[in-house]
Amino acid sequence: MTPGQHLDPAAYRWVGWHSFELTGQPGSIITIDLRAGRDNIEITAGNTLLAILDRDEFRDWLTYPAPGALPKDDVEWSVHSGVTYLTLGEDAEYGTYAVPAQTIAYLTGVI
Repeated sequence: MTPGQHLDPAAYRWVGWHSFELTGQPGSIITIDLRAGRDNIEITAGNTLLAILDRDEFRDWLTYPAPGALPKDDVEWSVHSGVTYLTLGEDAEYGTYAVPAQTIAYLTGVI
């Protein structure tokens, strides 16, 4: 499959939410919630909505991460040396966190 090609819609009809923890600087842990709708993915931390992503665009990026980043609203997804990172807040005010590999594998399978 190449970027822009999509799976049969039945393969990604999962809607719901998934939470995961990110660990940054010593003592810095944040819980991220992703809520998957039919067309969009909402990313929140606590009661703060950080971003709304187009589901197709996010699926493409998860499958074939671009050399750059996927910035959207107050988050930025990026890959460096095979590790996926999530930067939170305008100008990274809340930090940059490595996303656990098992979380990326799960999201790639359901988004």
